[in-house]
Amino acid sequence: METNDDGWNEERLYRVLLNLSAGDWVEVDSFATETEAEACAKGLADQLAATSEWPRIRGRYLRPETITAIEISERRRWGGSSARAAAFDGPPAA
Repeated sequence: METNDDGWNEERLYRVLLNLSAGDWVEVDSFATETEAEACAKGLADQLAATSEWPRIRGRYLRPETITAIEISERRRWGGSSARAAAFDGPPAA
């Protein structure tokens, strides 16, 4: 997490996604680092290459031939600092 001069925090999240032939996608998992996401994606690619069984991803069984790509998607989210959050909490309830 990075903090800029204004006290805003930038969080990065790396999602591993399966792109499907119908144009939709399924999120496999999300990670705090790109290295963790890469390891997941590689493990999944190795698993898919080694078998013709349908993988179960997030409650869905997917036909292997419908998976067109394994993608790592970086997401950024901005959040305020704890001091900034305290300023917006308002006075305590009476």
